[in-house]
Amino acid sequence: MVAEVLFVPRVLLTVGTGFALKMAYGTTAKSLLIGVPVVVLAAFVASVVSFLLGRYIFKTSAKSLAAKYPLIGALDKAMESDGFFLMTLLHFCPLVPFTILNFVIGITSMGLLDFCLSIIGIIPGSVVYILMGTSIQDVRDIVSDKKSSKNARLNLAFIITGTIIGLLGIAYTSYVTKKYFDEIVQKSEEEKRFAEFDND
Repeated sequence: MVAEVLFVPRVLLTVGTGFALKMAYGTTAKSLLIGVPVVVLAAFVASVVSFLLGRYIFKTSAKSLAAKYPLIGALDKAMESDGFFLMTLLHFCPLVPFTILNFVIGITSMGLLDFCLSIIGIIPGSVVYILMGTSIQDVRDIVSDKKSSKNARLNLAFIITGTIIGLLGIAYTSYVTKKYFDEIVQKSEEEKRFAEFDND
């Protein structure tokens, strides 16, 4: 949790969690059953802390950042109508810096309840990244001949296939999120141009 607030990438933490849990418990199922709730809970607490820091403690810095980048102003407008949907997409997308996002959202019009509920967006990614971590441990075991049976190799093949499918899903969602963002920015720029035209 502290690591996430201090800008350590969530993906690295989650993959590392999967690797460590596989070493400790020996099975992918146990690693997922323990890892996913722990990762989601830690991410939830870290997100809320970052959100509240952005809203109450570092509000001035966050506002100056918003003035510098028009995207943040566009994001604020989008939060008024599509806050929950947009935040769920953003939490799902690994390309968006998790902690910075939560700080910035703190200065928007988004309510705390919708923000908390949008954390469900990290669950699919958490499953995939923990699977990646367990796969690293499985590959290590097979290479070192600790598990060279046909069953172990088949299990590894299933895990790797599942991880690849999950990563493709995340890549597609990232594409959808970027497209959605581009539309938000374009709409915001058009509204700004119309406002300037009206003032003239």
